Amino acid sequence: LRQSACLTVPGADVKPDTTCAPRCTDRVCTWRLEVPQDWRNDMVAARWEKVKKIRRVVTGALEIERAAKRIGSSLEAAPDVFISDAALLDAVRDVDLADISITSAITVVEGPAPDGAFTLPDVPGVAVVIGRAEGKKCARSWQVTTDVGSDPAYPDISARDADAMREIDAIAKKAG
Repeated sequence: LRQSACLTVPGADVKPDTTCAPRCTDRVCTWRLEVPQDWRNDMVAARWEKVKKIRRVVTGALEIERAAKRIGSSLEAAPDVFISDAALLDAVRDVDLADISITSAITVVEGPAPDGAFTLPDVPGVAVVIGRAEGKKCARSWQVTTDVGSDPAYPDISARDADAMREIDAIAKKAG
């Protein structure tokens, strides 16, 4: 399976009858694609490093909730993320942090953390309080949302997924 994944990456030097085992362990593929220099954008890369720091605090808080059996999966959560660092807050202004953190919802709050919020010492200015997502579980995305069943044509899925299914159905119908 790992070999198949490597074979789908343009520029990979893995041949169909070999594996990338010399570069990889059982659980982690260490093969890296060299990105052409003209694709490089240091500003975008720096921004996403900030986003990943915030996500690390979110996932740390989620793991504690899972271990305590208060949630079963991250999609059952709707965290509040408190950000007091202006640069970190700016990095996530137009990012769907819920999608990136694999939660059903996230509320970003500008300001200091409340007492008891989860923090990481190496990511100052970010704190997380986990709340449970409200609503029903979408049969397509598994997100917990209040609009599941709002489209009568797709009673078991969210409005967002109903829109996607409507597009898929239209393409399939057109293809014949």
